[in-house]
Amino acid sequence: MNEDELDNLFTLRTGSGGGAGTNEIQGIFGRKAFQNPKPKALIKQLAAQASSCSDIVVDFFAGSATTAHAVMELDAEDGCDRRFIMVSSTEAAEEEPDKNLCRDVMAERVRRLNASDDPEYADLAAPFAYLRTREIAFEDLDYDLAPKDAWAALETLHGLPLSVYDRTTPWNAHEGDGVTLVMVDRYDAALLDWLRDRSRQNVFVYAWAPGQLARELSGVEVEIRSVRDTLVRSFQQ
Repeated sequence: MNEDELDNLFTLRTGSGGGAGTNEIQGIFGRKAFQNPKPKALIKQLAAQASSCSDIVVDFFAGSATTAHAVMELDAEDGCDRRFIMVSSTEAAEEEPDKNLCRDVMAERVRRLNASDDPEYADLAAPFAYLRTREIAFEDLDYDLAPKDAWAALETLHGLPLSVYDRTTPWNAHEGDGVTLVMVDRYDAALLDWLRDRSRQNVFVYAWAPGQLARELSGVEVEIRSVRDTLVRSFQQ
């Protein structure tokens, strides 16, 4: 290695001993909830050097969500608005079929940081959605896809922030900037007047069986689509 190459090398140090990551987990959970977690200081340095204020930081082997913690802390320090996507498997096995590290460690770490009254975490905040993926055959979509899952998929397709699906109402609406999304779970006459008042306002109405709505709203300028057909086309692309 020549002198020029040596000048381009740099070293990242965690600033603490080898048990830094374990101590951080212990401090948040009160127990050793994850084996061999990455030290936050190291990931924080990497995120600081590799990301800018509006970037999305993705970790496909998220483990205990050290990367999420590092991004939250970095944003609190420099006033930026980085976001993160943490991806991992449940690590369930035959001997531990209910094991779910994503739910019980990764997402729980972010929840605890958000809710903590510890001064160390007082400035940390990261509203987030915990999402699961599963495989559904196209021919089984009508039976295996829950309305709340369809709602999340449709919000994503329209670029809307994810919201909680209310199963107690016959239809859900999400009015965003420039677009309104409606998903109809059960036919409701009150919806017709609500939609007539929003004609020509870039409203997209999704229903499992949209035929009746299309007939009732003839002449009203809203886009009526099938939930199933829309999602099948989207998933096939």
